[in-house]
Amino acid sequence: MKTRTIETVEQLEKFSKDVMVFRDYLPIYTTISQGKEKRGEGANSRYWAMLQESLEIISSEVNDLAETLGYTPIEARRVIAHLLPWEDSLILACRKSEPAHEVMKMVFDIPTSTRLGTKEFAGFGDKIDEKMAKIVGAIRAICRKEIR
Repeated sequence: MKTRTIETVEQLEKFSKDVMVFRDYLPIYTTISQGKEKRGEGANSRYWAMLQESLEIISSEVNDLAETLGYTPIEARRVIAHLLPWEDSLILACRKSEPAHEVMKMVFDIPTSTRLGTKEFAGFGDKIDEKMAKIVGAIRAICRKEIR
């Protein structure tokens, strides 16, 4: 089976001519589906900035807890990690957006984000934003509990 992406009228016309080659071999079967809109650099930039900002917020919260309790940041991360779900503790260990992105793809069962269209990518970003907010909320709750 051959897959072809058609993005221009010229490519569509060439495809039509190519199909005519098979007119003596009827019937033939073809599947046509609407393509996905490619996302722009702006969407990618916003995604990576959101992910990095979330990691910085997490680090800030961890550092505040560490300072308050007299722990080092890594000790605070260990305490928090034991109280979080497994996949959230993996995010807690990430300091850069690339490993966090890989963890999020695993958590949300996305083999590759490069093939997601604009709507799917936006949905993926929304899921990550929500997940990061939950992690930050959990860390803050742990901080309040530990400080008491």
